[in-house]
Amino acid sequence: MNLYDSRMTILENLLPQAVPTEQIKLKIQHNLTKIENFKLREKRDGNSTKITKEIIRKECKGYRAKKKRVATLYECKGCDASPGYCTACFSNVHS
Repeated sequence: MNLYDSRMTILENLLPQAVPTEQIKLKIQHNLTKIENFKLREKRDGNSTKITKEIIRKECKGYRAKKKRVATLYECKGCDASPGYCTACFSNVHS
């Protein structure tokens, strides 16, 4: 037995046994989708007027729980009330 193997056996004896955890299986598949709602906005530049489409943003539910305001273009339609999530918070909540 070499030094590496002896250290590994000592560490295996000292560390607690790994407890298998059950992952929660979701009834509905949750996907991060882009928000489809938009509003028309008029921009005036001198005498001309341009009409542009502006996508409505939602607040990220993960950051809102941390009391930070982050606007996002994405939402989860599988959750109740289709909350907004940024990509980082979505992966933390739904993994």
